[in-house]
Amino acid sequence: MGDTHALFESTHGSAPDIAGQNKANPTAMFLTMIMMLNRMGWGEAAERIVKGINEALEHHEMTGDLARHIPGTKPLSTSDYTEAVIHRMTGTRLEKTA
Repeated sequence: MGDTHALFESTHGSAPDIAGQNKANPTAMFLTMIMMLNRMGWGEAAERIVKGINEALEHHEMTGDLARHIPGTKPLSTSDYTEAVIHRMTGTRLEKTA
């Protein structure tokens, strides 16, 4: 691997107009995790996240920034999209807490 130091950071605008509204798209953060996991040699874990993202998007499960480009697609909140990715990775649903 050569250099043993690496920095993994998802970067994009801060989106102050949607701050605190559960509308942000977390995919950049997921992709950053994928790069980090691959770097660590945890390729299988990285591939599970890729699978979750790909399958969620194939089923039109996405946040509003993407959904607005696909007619008839209902935008999901950040947390609902994240749950959809986890469901597509694992085949299970998270329990809702009160």
